[in-house]
Amino acid sequence: MLADAAHARAIEVEPDRDWVHRVVSALVVDRPGANGWDAYTALKPLGGDFRAWDSARQMSALRLAYDRLAILHDALPVSLRSADQPQLTENLSVEAERRRTGIQSWYHSLSHVCTDELPDLDLLLFGLPGATKW
Repeated sequence: MLADAAHARAIEVEPDRDWVHRVVSALVVDRPGANGWDAYTALKPLGGDFRAWDSARQMSALRLAYDRLAILHDALPVSLRSADQPQLTENLSVEAERRRTGIQSWYHSLSHVCTDELPDLDLLLFGLPGATKW
């Protein structure tokens, strides 16, 4: 018990400084290809209308966005993780817009903690082939 308490105090005094490397390493594995654009668009509409997509495309985009955000979430130190991780059921087509809103909220909270250290987070998350640096 003393060791656990000492470890917790050490983390508070000397936070994990290697988390950026861990996040980048986790996100570069199995980066999405062209499908990353759909996941990105589902989170940050760029002119494509998510509601106009067929349900299979919506489900695919939401699943990919959720999976990539889960990788980011798990790679972050516990102190930086968002508490509002939405539940994702297998039946995404039911109330897809509500699920989208939950995933968007999770995306915004996770990306907020990474803004300074990872300015190209969207490229890491979704690949975005053909994108130029913003």
